[in-house]
Amino acid sequence: MGIIKRINPFWGFIAAILGWTLFKHFDFKSFKFSDPYFDIVYLIVFAISIYFLIIDYKKKQTMKQLLILALTLLTSTTYGQDKYNYVHFNKLTEVEGTEYVIASVDNRGKMFDTKSRYLLFINTKTGQSKQVDFPNDGHIESVEQVNIDNLGINKIIVSAQTVDLDGKNGIDWEDPKQIIILSVDGQEKTQLTDNKFFTRTWAVNKQTGTIVITGHFDSNNNNKYDKTDKNEIHIYDLRTLKLIRKI
Repeated sequence: MGIIKRINPFWGFIAAILGWTLFKHFDFKSFKFSDPYFDIVYLIVFAISIYFLIIDYKKKQTMKQLLILALTLLTSTTYGQDKYNYVHFNKLTEVEGTEYVIASVDNRGKMFDTKSRYLLFINTKTGQSKQVDFPNDGHIESVEQVNIDNLGINKIIVSAQTVDLDGKNGIDWEDPKQIIILSVDGQEKTQLTDNKFFTRTWAVNKQTGTIVITGHFDSNNNNKYDKTDKNEIHIYDLRTLKLIRKI
């Protein structure tokens, strides 16, 4: 009972919440975190909270005050809080040749769970915006613009995990990655690759206006990638967004 009474309840609460969050985000099959960008911050704060508990137990108050200041600075630069959730702006991307900027946004609750995840297309001339939603437990890997003026192509290519293929533990690192095409204003959205196609790499040929995507198709329909799945190369026309070749 003496040890429990000497535990700081604030740091005990922080350690418990973050420990549980990290446990939920950790995939024990692949030994990876589902959201590494946030989870590395959670891990750092979790380690600091454990350190505080140890320091409090040993009654070293000077070091505690310094680390509280460091923790405050760390958390204040990570989150902006609205009335109900924490709004995190991951990245801003200029859409060259247009008046648009794309913001990658996560809304997280007070228990650090993701409430919504989306790309926000902002018209810097009018101030209007268009929200393109993605699954809460999904992962946006990259957002890139492809502008080929002589072919009339100006698209946003998004590489993201948006499908819980096995339907068990939500979207994780074992689920396939999709290639999604958006218009420069966010009004149009087209998924190129099939839900069962595990995208590995992709590249755009600006001479022909095509995108080449390599990967594996879940040919045995077991909802996961394994060595029996078929290797494939897909070629899509970026003007029509149709599959024109399969190798």
